Amino acid sequence: NEYMRVRPRENIKDKNALEEGDLVFFNNKKGGTINHVGIFLDKDKFIHTSSSKGVTIGRFAETYWAERFRCGGRHPEKK
Repeated sequence: NEYMRVRPRENIKDKNALEEGDLVFFNNKKGGTINHVGIFLDKDKFIHTSSSKGVTIGRFAETYWAERFRCGGRHPEKK
């Protein structure tokens, strides 16, 4: 799954603690595993790919994404 491939060093559970460039992980299918990843932009926006829209900007304010957010990830060398 996406989360295991990327393996961020710092898990971030609070969306308010995310910083630009952090990875954001979602579970958008039944089964409980993380299967979708995006890159946090600012405030409540992230960029990701959609099978129906291609590359697009999502918002945590949208119920769909808010309910599916699992955690963020930050690389340890990110300053």
